[in-house]
Amino acid sequence: MIKNEYNVIMKKFKPISFKPVKKEKMITSIRLDSDMFETLDKLSSENNLSRNEFIVQCIKFALDNMK
Repeated sequence: MIKNEYNVIMKKFKPISFKPVKKEKMITSIRLDSDMFETLDKLSSENNLSRNEFIVQCIKFALDNMK
């Protein structure tokens, strides 16, 4: 009976297809003063992100909000 219910549901709803996409990434390095580095380290840790992920999100936010 459960299998029949599953089949009915699957006929009504199209399953979402997952298509993985690999975005090209570039490697760069930046020099930060120690205070800024420590702040980024602290904030990335508090947000459960790697330092890199946090910095990328900060840069994206800044670029998206430039006038």
